Amino acid sequence: MDLFAGGNAILMSPVIKKQAGFTKKGNGSYDTTIAQLQMQMYLVICGFDYKRNKMGAPYGWAVSQYAMPETVFGYEHVRNRYHEPPADSAQAILAQAARICPQAGEKALRRLLD
Repeated sequence: MDLFAGGNAILMSPVIKKQAGFTKKGNGSYDTTIAQLQMQMYLVICGFDYKRNKMGAPYGWAVSQYAMPETVFGYEHVRNRYHEPPADSAQAILAQAARICPQAGEKALRRLLD
């Protein structure tokens, strides 16, 4: 999380791996660490981009870009729900998902969000 200090950083996955010291030889599990930070809502995927070669041209598969939720959604929007019980937050997330994807039934949305 030190890489995201200041709250404005948007970093690509390979940059995080390198700067945080994750190596192929094992310095911990990058995927597990990122997944835990996402589940705890410390980081969110905010987009995808391509690595660039020396000429600046994109190549390969798109990779995830990560940021703190405050960077993506705004500090006030994220912090103004901290007082809510988890059940209320879950209901708000379900309601938002239903607005975004009205054709999905509640059962399908619950499966997706659980």
